[in-house]
Amino acid sequence: MATNVWETIAFPLLVESNEHFMDSDESLWIQQLKILDSANENRVQRELKHLEDDGYLKLDRRGDSVASITAITPKAKRAVGAWPNTETVGQAAIDALLEQIENEQRPERKKVLQTALSALKDVGVSGAGQFVGAALKQAAGM
Repeated sequence: MATNVWETIAFPLLVESNEHFMDSDESLWIQQLKILDSANENRVQRELKHLEDDGYLKLDRRGDSVASITAITPKAKRAVGAWPNTETVGQAAIDALLEQIENEQRPERKKVLQTALSALKDVGVSGAGQFVGAALKQAAGM
């Protein structure tokens, strides 16, 4: 029976790496990895290399082996839920509009907010997140 490497090795490696780099700027040495208690070191080494190739981690390699994880990328932080993605940003925008609509007393302003909410819901949560992201970039002059 094949195992799901993402669930059993890759994702736990990202979670562990993220937790480490939230508290430290120091490299995470391979010998420190808790996943080695339950996974074969060769498989862990192989998955670390795949995660680097896919843009999730930055590694210090010594020959064919990985010595340490030197950094976690924004892609990895989004994968483990530590950074916002279009869905979380979109849902936050929708939730904020719902709250404003609920608290708005002026009918004309409430109607504008409801129209905005309807437009965001029409594009879906992910689309709403993309819209908010684009608006923030424009406001920042990017």
